[in-house]
Amino acid sequence: MTDDQQLLVSMLQLVRTPGLGARKIKLLCKHFGSAIRVQEADAVALEQVEGIGPTLIAALLKTRRDDSVSRWIEQVQHQAEDQDVRVIVNGQEDYPTCLQQIFDPPPVLYVRGVLPKTVQGGLEHNRAVAIVGTRNASDYGRDIGGHLAETLTEAAVSVVSGLALGIDGAAHRGAVRALRAGKREAATVAVLGCGVDVIYPHKHERLSRDILETGGAIVSEYSLGTRPDRKNFPGRNRIINGLSAGTLVVEADVKSGALITAEYAAQEGRTVFAIPGRVGDTRSAGTLELIKQGALLVTAAQDILDAFHWHAPAQGSLFAAPELPESEQRLLTIIQDKGEPLLDDLMSVTGMPAHELLPLLTLLELKGMVRTLATGRYAAVRH
Repeated sequence: MTDDQQLLVSMLQLVRTPGLGARKIKLLCKHFGSAIRVQEADAVALEQVEGIGPTLIAALLKTRRDDSVSRWIEQVQHQAEDQDVRVIVNGQEDYPTCLQQIFDPPPVLYVRGVLPKTVQGGLEHNRAVAIVGTRNASDYGRDIGGHLAETLTEAAVSVVSGLALGIDGAAHRGAVRALRAGKREAATVAVLGCGVDVIYPHKHERLSRDILETGGAIVSEYSLGTRPDRKNFPGRNRIINGLSAGTLVVEADVKSGALITAEYAAQEGRTVFAIPGRVGDTRSAGTLELIKQGALLVTAAQDILDAFHWHAPAQGSLFAAPELPESEQRLLTIIQDKGEPLLDDLMSVTGMPAHELLPLLTLLELKGMVRTLATGRYAAVRH
């Protein structure tokens, strides 16, 4: 058995030990140096580890002798091989360093596809952003999330999300669009709260294949066959945060799981970004609260690139004018014709109220077609 195989078996034994979670496993591995050495330690040595009491010691010793655990480990290895899934454990060379740096890194990762290099280094070398938000997203939120993901991917930034309906799905699709166009310096990574062989929601089966076909990965800490469970999602969110340099929340109410991801990011000293939304819209209540608490306000992908001092590739479609829906194109034409109109001017010409115009103006800003001047006027950006 190679050292990597022995480390895998030892870590799987720890994961299978009743009462032993990610934090205790990290504590034990730090004390002894590796999962292998934890499993070589006797009861006297285990007693020296602060926080490891008699009950856990008894469970650890019992697990080593439990034939059912050995059979389960063999089953995990066979299933993974049959389904082309890699099982990576903390301590192996290809375990993402940035994920090791969080408070309670998952001891085991199941990976379908390829983890992009942008998430494999330490935080100082990480070039990935999590894009998360409500499942009950508005068209506006999905447009913004998808466009930002596409633009960031074009700028060689990987996009990490949770494959959920709403903002997550829009973010993955936006990244896939850029990857389909040949932007392969980055990829998109979906983190699940179930096994990587159990795609949830089922509506995203096609999207999961798109992620893999464009060089991305589907990741989970849960063993193959694990069904989705509400209690798994907070843990899933910490992995999304751990694989990313920062987290962007697009739309979220005050009780959204996306805010848990942002909270993890803030606790781990990672940057939190938020998209402003309409006052009174419950889907914007969470993002507005984040901005009050110090999250960086984002109106364009460039805001994120600037925050990390990341440079976008000079060539490619990052700065090319995108095709616009009819409503946005009409508004852009009016701005071009009027020079630098105020919002009141646009309301007068279009006959649209402010609450309808402002989302369109924000989309045009996100797409790099319009910018807001210090005077409050709007100006078209030449391409």
